[in-house]
Amino acid sequence: MANIIDIVAVLMMVTSFAVFSFRQYRHSIKAYALQTLLLVVIFLALYFKYGSHELLVWAITAFVIKVICVPLYLLSLVKRLGVVVEDEPVGGFFISPVVALSFSLAVSMMFYKVFIHFSLFKDVLPLYAASFIFMMGI
Repeated sequence: MANIIDIVAVLMMVTSFAVFSFRQYRHSIKAYALQTLLLVVIFLALYFKYGSHELLVWAITAFVIKVICVPLYLLSLVKRLGVVVEDEPVGGFFISPVVALSFSLAVSMMFYKVFIHFSLFKDVLPLYAASFIFMMGI
């Protein structure tokens, strides 16, 4: 079970970077939906591992709201506004993702030790992935 959680956590890190890196809004929205689906899988895996009923409720809620409703709304909004591609960043296409990836990896390496100290479960990779995804969002 821990291997599934670790694999899905790494896949979430990849999809988080994809959401940031894609310049076409439709691709970013689809990557976001996939990332959230992976989050639902982690909730379900943790539910089966620890037996916490709240994680099952989170999984169902996240699936309905974040996998279905939010991407559909965003796709309709993009279609209604007629926007297709994000403006190119100031530093160019390749500089922005490299800086974001480097910054997120560095901060995650610093903070996951704090997170693991206060966490209820002591799985290192999912906590590292959580801080990485959080920093990619910032």
